[in-house]
Amino acid sequence: MQTTKLPPVDAHQWSLKRHQFPDYLLEPHWGRHAAFNADASRVIASAETRGGLSKLLDEMGVDVEQVVVEYIIGPDESYP
Repeated sequence: MQTTKLPPVDAHQWSLKRHQFPDYLLEPHWGRHAAFNADASRVIASAETRGGLSKLLDEMGVDVEQVVVEYIIGPDESYP
């Protein structure tokens, strides 16, 4: 399977844009591991486990090294 090449991640710009990402768009991903695109403008995929997310991204042909993975805390969760 051919891998889709995405633009490289600029960590500083990604962080700035991620903080502007609307919370209502995260609701479907609460309690899941989510892969954001390089500019933090959308969630490419999410899964209950990191392994499941890696498998899903692989099936989609997305290189896991070109996305940013984050666990999306749900409203009933807290940071450890």
